[in-house]
Amino acid sequence: MSHAELERALRAVPFLQTVGIRVEEARPGIAVLRLPWSEGVSNHNGAIHNALIVAVGELSAQVALGTHLELAALEQLHKSTKVKYYLSSTQDVTAHASISPEMAAAVQRDKK
Repeated sequence: MSHAELERALRAVPFLQTVGIRVEEARPGIAVLRLPWSEGVSNHNGAIHNALIVAVGELSAQVALGTHLELAALEQLHKSTKVKYYLSSTQDVTAHASISPEMAAAVQRDKK
């Protein structure tokens, strides 16, 4: 899937269209997504709402897995999420996700 195709696919999801998540980079097994800061995504302190930080991170992982050449056909089931906040963000948030060869091999082993 090309960068433009992925951007169009994300725009088709009403929630993602509303919050404005953008594709910065998309290659098979790699995704970099950006959540731009705006008043519409901020909390009462003017920082990006924590739920949206989790959303952009989760989505980047799903895009990386969904575009991986060997793993894209697998059914994706969310196992867990762990977020450690260091500071509130009053700027754009960028989420990076990639599937390493070791990760892909482990998934392939586990599905058997």
